[in-house]
Amino acid sequence: MSLDQLEETSNNNLAPIIANFSKQALCYEQVAHAHKKTAQSLDQYIASKNTFPTSGNILEIGCGTGLLSQYLVKRFLHEKIYFLDPAPNMLTVCRNNIDKQLRHLNADHLTQPTFIESTIEDYLANPRFAKVNFALIASSFTFHWFMDLSAIVKQLIDRLEPGGQLFFSFPAAESFPEWQEICLKLNIPFTANALPCQKELKSAIDNQQATIDCRKYPCQVSFNSALQFFQEMKMLGATSSVLTKSSNQENMMPSRKLTVGDFRRLLKTWHGPIKCTYKIIEGIITRHN
Repeated sequence: MSLDQLEETSNNNLAPIIANFSKQALCYEQVAHAHKKTAQSLDQYIASKNTFPTSGNILEIGCGTGLLSQYLVKRFLHEKIYFLDPAPNMLTVCRNNIDKQLRHLNADHLTQPTFIESTIEDYLANPRFAKVNFALIASSFTFHWFMDLSAIVKQLIDRLEPGGQLFFSFPAAESFPEWQEICLKLNIPFTANALPCQKELKSAIDNQQATIDCRKYPCQVSFNSALQFFQEMKMLGATSSVLTKSSNQENMMPSRKLTVGDFRRLLKTWHGPIKCTYKIIEGIITRHN
């Protein structure tokens, strides 16, 4: 069964988050500073590590507006690529960006990509997906939205061809130390969403016929003010929350809610040009047989 025939699905538990991302689709790229840097870094990482000897299907999870997608199309011009995202407007922008790129490359005669509106959870649960394997799977700035990171990664490994590769990058639990420091100083809640840690990712390959290689690096973004930082976080959809099964969640949950007064104090104290640091985990999982 072809992936082109996969029914479009959505996860009701994630519906508000998906709607928020879809709403921000047109302005997303204007504020996705860290996302752009991370996508470019992951593309370079793929170029240095990709060793799959033959052609095969490629899947991108959470393509968004196409920040990584455009690199994948250019790098794997002769392969069949499937772009997956649950936010319809994001998928539309991605499709338009890819269409423009293919016209620029004069590649209309090559295999056209397929765009699928679905969460990864619904996608993997669909029995039609079970018979389709991939030479390469890629995901940038998406793993932290998975409801159960370890379980999803294990299923993705099962979908790889022998020798297939899963490339990933995502913000890790140590992100935003500057924000956390000012919250501790003011004794107010640090309200960033819970993010995965490297240990959770490595646990996903326990008893799997696969190996993992990853690194952690800082990605710093500058803002004119704390207000700009929070405004852009909202435009990125990052102020949405999701109840994950992250083992790091308990450590991230604030003991009380952030009040309007707390937020005003935060903006007043965290003044002037500021910098916020994402701690990015980037790596590859390779299936051996």
